[in-house]
Amino acid sequence: MGSAISGIMGGGGGGGLLGGIMGGGQGGGMFGAIGGIAGSIFGGPIGGMLGSAVGNMLDGAMKDSTDGAVDTLAKEDGMPKFLAEEIKKAVAEVVGQSQGQRDVPPGAQAEVENHPDIKQWKDDFIADFTKSLVEAVRKNMEKGGADGAEGEEGGGGKKAGKGGSSGATSWLTAIAKALGEVMGQKAGKLVELSNKMKALSAESTELKGKKGDEAAGEQKANAQAFSEASAEQQGTQQELSMMQNATSSVLKGIGEALSQMMRKG
Repeated sequence: MGSAISGIMGGGGGGGLLGGIMGGGQGGGMFGAIGGIAGSIFGGPIGGMLGSAVGNMLDGAMKDSTDGAVDTLAKEDGMPKFLAEEIKKAVAEVVGQSQGQRDVPPGAQAEVENHPDIKQWKDDFIADFTKSLVEAVRKNMEKGGADGAEGEEGGGGKKAGKGGSSGATSWLTAIAKALGEVMGQKAGKLVELSNKMKALSAESTELKGKKGDEAAGEQKANAQAFSEASAEQQGTQQELSMMQNATSSVLKGIGEALSQMMRKG
Protein backbone atom coordinates (compact mmCIF):
# COMPACT_ATOMS: atom_id res chain seq x y z
CA MET A 1 0.00 0.00 0.00
CA GLY A 2 2.86 2.36 0.83
CA SER A 3 4.37 1.99 -2.63
CA ALA A 4 1.01 2.64 -4.27
CA ILE A 5 0.54 5.83 -2.28
CA SER A 6 4.10 6.92 -3.03
CA GLY A 7 3.45 6.50 -6.74
CA ILE A 8 0.32 8.60 -6.53
CA MET A 9 1.98 11.29 -4.45
CA GLY A 10 5.00 11.52 -6.73
CA GLY A 11 7.64 10.69 -4.13
CA GLY A 12 7.37 13.98 -2.26
CA GLY A 13 8.06 16.24 -5.23
CA GLY A 14 5.89 17.82 -7.85
CA GLY A 15 5.74 14.65 -9.92
CA GLY A 16 3.38 11.72 -9.81
CA LEU A 17 -0.33 11.81 -10.47
CA LEU A 18 -1.06 14.08 -7.51
CA GLY A 19 1.50 16.65 -8.57
CA GLY A 20 0.02 16.70 -12.07
CA ILE A 21 -3.55 17.04 -10.85
CA MET A 22 -2.68 19.79 -8.40
CA GLY A 23 -0.92 21.85 -11.01
CA GLY A 24 0.99 23.81 -8.44
CA GLY A 25 -2.08 24.61 -6.36
CA GLN A 26 -3.98 26.44 -9.10
CA GLY A 27 -7.11 25.67 -11.04
CA GLY A 28 -9.57 23.34 -9.39
CA GLY A 29 -7.72 23.33 -6.09
CA MET A 30 -6.34 20.64 -3.88
CA PHE A 31 -9.64 19.36 -2.56
CA GLY A 32 -11.19 18.87 -5.94
CA ALA A 33 -8.06 16.99 -6.95
CA ILE A 34 -7.55 14.71 -3.99
CA GLY A 35 -10.79 14.52 -2.08
CA GLY A 36 -13.04 14.23 -5.12
CA ILE A 37 -11.13 13.41 -8.30
CA ALA A 38 -8.77 10.90 -6.69
CA GLY A 39 -11.71 9.13 -5.14
CA SER A 40 -13.50 8.85 -8.47
CA ILE A 41 -10.35 7.83 -10.38
CA PHE A 42 -9.13 5.16 -8.00
CA GLY A 43 -12.36 4.25 -6.26
CA GLY A 44 -12.26 1.55 -3.63
CA PRO A 45 -9.81 1.73 -0.74
CA ILE A 46 -7.16 4.03 -2.26
CA GLY A 47 -9.55 6.77 -3.32
CA GLY A 48 -11.44 6.60 -0.04
CA MET A 49 -8.22 6.56 1.95
CA LEU A 50 -6.89 9.67 0.20
CA GLY A 51 -10.14 11.50 0.82
CA SER A 52 -10.10 10.50 4.49
CA ALA A 53 -6.44 11.53 4.85
CA VAL A 54 -7.23 14.95 3.39
CA GLY A 55 -10.18 15.21 5.77
CA ASN A 56 -7.88 14.51 8.70
CA MET A 57 -5.41 17.07 7.42
CA LEU A 58 -8.11 19.73 7.09
CA ASP A 59 -9.47 18.99 10.56
CA GLY A 60 -5.96 19.57 11.85
CA ALA A 61 -5.60 22.78 9.85
CA MET A 62 -8.89 24.09 11.23
CA LYS A 63 -7.75 23.26 14.77
CA ASP A 64 -4.42 25.02 14.22
CA SER A 65 -6.24 28.05 12.78
CA THR A 66 -8.56 28.23 15.78
CA ASP A 67 -5.60 27.86 18.16
CA GLY A 68 -3.76 30.67 16.39
CA ALA A 69 -6.81 32.91 16.44
CA VAL A 70 -7.57 32.52 20.15
CA ASP A 71 -3.88 32.95 21.03
CA THR A 72 -3.86 36.24 19.11
CA LEU A 73 -7.13 37.37 20.70
CA ALA A 74 -5.81 36.51 24.17
CA LYS A 75 -2.55 38.38 23.56
CA GLU A 76 -3.86 41.44 21.76
CA ASP A 77 -7.58 41.79 22.47
CA GLY A 78 -8.20 40.88 26.07
CA MET A 79 -9.61 37.39 25.75
CA PRO A 80 -9.04 35.66 29.11
CA LYS A 81 -6.19 33.18 28.88
CA PHE A 82 -8.17 30.53 30.73
CA LEU A 83 -10.87 30.83 28.08
CA ALA A 84 -8.38 30.52 25.24
CA GLU A 85 -7.01 27.34 26.82
CA GLU A 86 -10.51 25.98 27.36
CA ILE A 87 -11.38 26.54 23.70
CA LYS A 88 -8.19 24.91 22.46
CA LYS A 89 -8.70 21.93 24.75
CA ALA A 90 -12.31 21.39 23.68
CA VAL A 91 -11.56 21.79 19.98
CA ALA A 92 -8.58 19.41 20.21
CA GLU A 93 -10.76 16.75 21.81
CA VAL A 94 -13.52 17.01 19.22
CA VAL A 95 -11.12 17.12 16.27
CA GLY A 96 -9.27 14.12 17.68
CA GLN A 97 -12.54 12.21 17.86
CA SER A 98 -13.39 13.17 14.30
CA GLN A 99 -9.99 12.08 13.00
CA GLY A 100 -10.23 8.85 14.96
CA GLN A 101 -13.40 7.90 13.08
CA ARG A 102 -11.49 7.78 9.79
CA ASP A 103 -9.58 4.55 9.25
CA VAL A 104 -6.41 5.93 7.68
CA PRO A 105 -3.12 4.01 8.06
CA PRO A 106 -0.44 6.22 9.65
CA GLY A 107 1.86 5.74 6.66
CA ALA A 108 -0.79 6.92 4.20
CA GLN A 109 -1.61 9.94 6.38
CA ALA A 110 2.07 10.83 6.53
CA GLU A 111 2.38 10.61 2.73
CA VAL A 112 -0.42 13.15 2.35
CA GLU A 113 0.73 15.44 5.15
CA ASN A 114 4.35 15.49 3.98
CA HIS A 115 3.74 16.16 0.30
CA PRO A 116 5.39 19.56 -0.39
CA ASP A 117 2.39 21.00 -2.26
CA ILE A 118 -0.02 19.96 0.47
CA LYS A 119 2.26 21.24 3.24
CA GLN A 120 2.49 24.60 1.48
CA TRP A 121 -1.27 24.73 0.97
CA LYS A 122 -1.87 23.87 4.63
CA ASP A 123 0.53 26.57 5.85
CA ASP A 124 -1.14 29.15 3.60
CA PHE A 125 -4.61 28.02 4.66
CA ILE A 126 -3.78 28.29 8.36
CA ALA A 127 -2.29 31.76 7.94
CA ASP A 128 -5.20 33.06 5.86
CA PHE A 129 -7.96 31.42 7.90
CA THR A 130 -6.43 32.55 11.20
CA LYS A 131 -6.25 36.14 9.98
CA SER A 132 -9.82 36.08 8.65
CA LEU A 133 -11.11 34.54 11.87
CA VAL A 134 -9.38 37.10 14.09
CA GLU A 135 -10.69 39.99 11.98
CA ALA A 136 -14.24 38.63 12.04
CA VAL A 137 -14.18 38.06 15.81
CA ARG A 138 -12.89 41.59 16.40
CA LYS A 139 -15.64 42.98 14.22
CA ASN A 140 -18.30 41.03 16.11
CA MET A 141 -16.99 42.08 19.50
CA GLU A 142 -16.62 45.73 18.55
CA LYS A 143 -20.18 46.03 17.25
CA GLY A 144 -21.58 44.11 20.19
CA GLY A 145 -22.75 41.37 17.83
CA ALA A 146 -22.37 38.58 20.35
CA ASP A 147 -25.16 39.61 22.73
CA GLY A 148 -26.47 42.67 20.93
CA ALA A 149 -25.21 45.11 23.57
CA GLU A 150 -22.37 47.58 23.89
CA GLY A 151 -19.74 48.18 26.53
CA GLU A 152 -18.39 46.30 29.51
CA GLU A 153 -21.73 44.99 30.74
CA GLY A 154 -22.90 43.69 27.39
CA GLY A 155 -21.59 41.35 24.78
CA GLY A 156 -19.66 43.85 22.68
CA GLY A 157 -16.31 45.51 22.94
CA LYS A 158 -12.94 44.17 23.97
CA LYS A 159 -13.49 44.97 27.65
CA ALA A 160 -16.48 42.63 27.82
CA GLY A 161 -14.25 39.62 27.41
CA LYS A 162 -11.94 40.21 30.35
CA GLY A 163 -13.74 38.10 32.92
CA GLY A 164 -16.84 36.28 34.07
CA SER A 165 -19.12 33.82 32.36
CA SER A 166 -20.93 36.62 30.50
CA GLY A 167 -17.69 37.80 28.91
CA ALA A 168 -16.69 34.23 28.11
CA THR A 169 -20.04 33.62 26.45
CA SER A 170 -19.56 36.76 24.36
CA TRP A 171 -16.18 35.62 23.10
CA LEU A 172 -17.40 32.11 22.29
CA THR A 173 -20.46 33.40 20.48
CA ALA A 174 -18.36 35.89 18.54
CA ILE A 175 -15.99 33.12 17.43
CA ALA A 176 -18.87 30.89 16.36
CA LYS A 177 -20.38 33.73 14.34
CA ALA A 178 -16.99 34.51 12.83
CA LEU A 179 -16.58 30.93 11.64
CA GLY A 180 -19.93 31.15 9.91
CA GLU A 181 -18.99 34.44 8.28
CA VAL A 182 -15.68 33.11 6.96
CA MET A 183 -17.45 30.07 5.54
CA GLY A 184 -19.97 32.40 3.96
CA GLN A 185 -17.15 34.12 2.11
CA LYS A 186 -16.13 30.76 0.63
CA ALA A 187 -19.73 30.12 -0.42
CA GLY A 188 -19.76 33.55 -2.03
CA LYS A 189 -16.85 32.43 -4.20
CA LEU A 190 -19.07 29.69 -5.61
CA VAL A 191 -21.71 32.24 -6.55
CA GLU A 192 -19.05 34.38 -8.21
CA LEU A 193 -17.79 31.44 -10.26
CA SER A 194 -21.32 30.42 -11.21
CA ASN A 195 -22.03 33.92 -12.50
CA LYS A 196 -18.76 33.89 -14.41
CA MET A 197 -19.69 30.61 -16.09
CA LYS A 198 -23.12 31.97 -17.04
CA ALA A 199 -21.51 35.02 -18.62
CA LEU A 200 -19.03 32.87 -20.54
CA SER A 201 -21.83 30.60 -21.72
CA ALA A 202 -23.80 33.58 -23.02
CA GLU A 203 -20.67 34.89 -24.72
CA SER A 204 -20.11 31.49 -26.33
CA THR A 205 -23.59 31.60 -27.83
CA GLU A 206 -22.87 34.97 -29.38
CA LEU A 207 -19.50 33.83 -30.74
CA LYS A 208 -21.03 30.85 -32.55
CA GLY A 209 -22.48 33.17 -35.15
CA LYS A 210 -19.10 34.66 -36.03
CA LYS A 211 -16.67 33.34 -38.62
CA GLY A 212 -13.03 33.86 -39.50
CA ASP A 213 -9.69 33.40 -37.78
CA GLU A 214 -10.30 36.12 -35.21
CA ALA A 215 -13.64 34.59 -34.25
CA ALA A 216 -12.04 31.14 -33.97
CA GLY A 217 -9.45 32.54 -31.57
CA GLU A 218 -12.15 34.17 -29.46
CA GLN A 219 -14.14 30.92 -29.37
CA LYS A 220 -11.07 28.98 -28.25
CA ALA A 221 -10.28 31.51 -25.51
CA ASN A 222 -13.90 31.41 -24.34
CA ALA A 223 -13.91 27.61 -24.19
CA GLN A 224 -10.67 27.58 -22.22
CA ALA A 225 -11.92 30.20 -19.78
CA PHE A 226 -15.16 28.26 -19.25
CA SER A 227 -13.23 25.03 -18.66
CA GLU A 228 -10.98 26.70 -16.11
CA ALA A 229 -13.93 28.32 -14.32
CA SER A 230 -15.75 24.99 -14.25
CA ALA A 231 -12.73 23.20 -12.77
CA GLU A 232 -12.29 25.92 -10.16
CA GLN A 233 -15.98 25.75 -9.27
CA GLN A 234 -15.82 21.98 -8.78
CA GLY A 235 -12.69 22.30 -6.65
CA THR A 236 -14.18 25.13 -4.59
CA GLN A 237 -17.37 23.13 -4.05
CA GLN A 238 -15.37 20.14 -2.82
CA GLU A 239 -13.23 22.37 -0.65
CA LEU A 240 -16.29 24.05 0.84
CA SER A 241 -17.89 20.70 1.61
CA MET A 242 -14.81 19.45 3.43
CA MET A 243 -14.37 22.76 5.24
CA GLN A 244 -17.97 22.58 6.42
CA ASN A 245 -17.29 19.19 7.96
CA ALA A 246 -14.15 20.46 9.66
CA THR A 247 -15.92 23.64 10.82
CA SER A 248 -18.66 21.52 12.36
CA SER A 249 -16.02 19.82 14.50
CA VAL A 250 -14.61 23.17 15.62
CA LEU A 251 -18.08 24.55 16.38
CA LYS A 252 -18.86 21.45 18.40
CA GLY A 253 -15.71 22.04 20.40
CA ILE A 254 -16.66 25.70 20.97
CA GLY A 255 -20.12 24.56 22.04
CA GLU A 256 -18.60 22.21 24.59
CA ALA A 257 -16.35 25.00 25.85
CA LEU A 258 -19.42 27.22 26.18
CA SER A 259 -21.21 24.51 28.18
CA GLN A 260 -18.20 24.29 30.48
CA MET A 261 -18.25 28.07 30.99
CA MET A 262 -21.96 28.07 31.77
CA ARG A 263 -21.55 25.29 34.35
CA LYS A 264 -18.65 27.12 35.96
CA GLY A 265 -20.44 30.49 35.81
